[in-house]
This record gives sequence, structure tokens and C-alpha cells, in this order.
Amino acid sequence: MTCMGNKVTVLGVDISAVTAREMLAQTVRFMQNERVNTVEVVTKEMLIQCQSNETWREWMQEMDLLIPGDCDIFDVAGITENNILKDVQSRLFLRLFFKYLEKHKNKIFLLAETEEELEYFRKEICQYSSRVSICGQAVLSPEGGQEEKVVNEINGLLPECIFSVLPCPHQEKFISSFKALVNSKLWFGCRAYFESGKVSERSSGRFYRFMIRKWFRYLVGREKENE
Repeated sequence: MTCMGNKVTVLGVDISAVTAREMLAQTVRFMQNERVNTVEVVTKEMLIQCQSNETWREWMQEMDLLIPGDCDIFDVAGITENNILKDVQSRLFLRLFFKYLEKHKNKIFLLAETEEELEYFRKEICQYSSRVSICGQAVLSPEGGQEEKVVNEINGLLPECIFSVLPCPHQEKFISSFKALVNSKLWFGCRAYFESGKVSERSSGRFYRFMIRKWFRYLVGREKENE
């Protein structure tokens, strides 16, 4: 694990360590580019799940911006700036980004793994923004083989931003393989912000969260020892 300027590297992945407004400014610059840029929200669960997957880490390093999804990532890195931590806890970046999309009347396209998740995703977005323009949506399962069809659907609607809640590592594999074909300004992997909520009591309980944090700290500590 290392800290360099405005980024922190945890388990081989470089994650932004700036305020939500600074991340938004960078995202706005992406929205003004001709090519599609990629932004994803990263959690400790993702880092744990794929910490031994070198290909996944390569996909993550291809992303233009990686946003911290929880404060535990900064905790293990020793980052204590209150403004940054408060922004992560309140999901301020997401709220600011929706305001930007509304102001500029940008269209978004929704992408999920199942119809159930897609429906939940759409409802959750409406909780954040009732005025954002959703121009289309699609289901893309890992076994479906519908990637090219979905890309064609996206390109036919010309959304400025794609909101995707595909599971890890399917999400990262899809965008790495097809981003060059997508006619959009921004691809936003935001599953961490829009979990389905249909988790079991075990996985949502205190003991589970305690064990995840403990295992995460162990993995980061082991990484430090090997540096």
C-alpha cells in the first residue's frame, strides 16, 4: 500500500484520495472529451474478492478514475482528512454528479445483471434525482453473450453517461473489452452506490461487517510487510 499525491494504492489498485468536488471537476472534464472515459466506485469487498486476480487489477488500472466507496479504504491508508471522509460517507460525489447531469440535461442509460436489479436500480436513482433523463436500459448477464447487442442499443440512443451496476469482475471485463465501441461520454460503474438491498441478515449484520473489516486489514497489512 502506498500514498502518492492525490491517490492511494491499496492491494494493487490506485484509488482517488481527493474531495468529491475535485472528483466531480475531473469527471466534468471527462464529459467534455470525444472518447468515452471510465469511472468506477471501489469498495473493500471488491478489493478482497479480486486481490489475487491480476487480470482484474489490470482492468482497474485502465479506468480513468476510481472512487472510494467506503471509508475503510482510507482508514487502512492512514488518511484522516475530515472533508474527504465526510464526502465518502455522504456519497457527495453522486449527489453532485446528478445535479450536473440535470443542469446540462444529459441522458443516462442503465445497465444491470437482472431485471430485478434493473428495477431496483431505477427506483434508487429516482430517490437521488427525479429529473435526470433515463433514455434506456438493458440487462446483461455474464452468461448471456449479449454484449454486442447491448452496445448497439446504447449507441442507438446516444446517452451522455452509462450507469452500470454489473457485478465484479463482470463489470470491469465488459468495459475493458467494449469501451472502444461505446458511443458515450462516460461509463460509470456504480454498483457500490446501488446495492440491491436484498442481502441476507448474515451479510448485513455487525459480525459480517466486523469480519470483512478484519480480513481487509489483514490483507493490507500483509501487503505492507511484502513491500
